[in-house]
Amino acid sequence: HKKPVLEEEIVELIPCNIEAIDALKNLESAGLCDRGEIKSHYVQLTDILRNYFDREYELDTVESTTHEIVSLLKSKKIDALLLKEINELLEEADLVKFAKSSPDGFTNDRFMKSSFTIVQDCHKMNEEVSDV
Repeated sequence: HKKPVLEEEIVELIPCNIEAIDALKNLESAGLCDRGEIKSHYVQLTDILRNYFDREYELDTVESTTHEIVSLLKSKKIDALLLKEINELLEEADLVKFAKSSPDGFTNDRFMKSSFTIVQDCHKMNEEVSDV
């Protein structure tokens, strides 16, 4: 008999940036885009990032639009260039999810790579803000 409560407690102990990076690595190795499952890839990618933003900045972005997420993150004093990258990624994901856009492999790779950078940079900046 597994107790789901125990599993949840374990998850909470993993720092949000580590959790997100691990999830991104798993997503990357799943190779969904190579199999033509681009929509599924972007749905999972944005879920990982939303979950990360929620934990890192104590937000609740599950029902938020891209514009709302970016506004919430802006209020957390995130670097403008980083915000631009987050916005581009989320907008691309919206196109894939809602407009049946199909970005090329280069675009998919770029956003996959930038997802790692977004998590690392946000976490680093947030730590610096916390230390002040």
